[in-house]
Amino acid sequence: MYVAGIFTTAFILGLQIFMHKHMIGADLYNDMKIEITMKDSPELREEINRQLALWDPVIVEEAISRTGAGLIKYSFTLKSRGKLTHKDVHEYMSKHPDIQDFRIYGEF
Repeated sequence: MYVAGIFTTAFILGLQIFMHKHMIGADLYNDMKIEITMKDSPELREEINRQLALWDPVIVEEAISRTGAGLIKYSFTLKSRGKLTHKDVHEYMSKHPDIQDFRIYGEF
């Protein structure tokens, strides 16, 4: 009986170590919320769609609202394999000056 207990404990310990070191299944995705406020134009809307296609996220929730003064706000909750960094956001905003605000709320 002691042998079975020791073997089972060692097996579970090894399994836990393996599972914590390697990303498997849903653990491959990072959850994040993105909010983008920008000038409402067909070109920028298409650019947001292109960028989302490049990031290839699973969109969990999406909200779009007009904030007035010709601005539109996109709010996405998504799961993505990669993480967006401050550098990514800064470069993206530099390329698109009509984007007024770009917020990322990290993993939750």
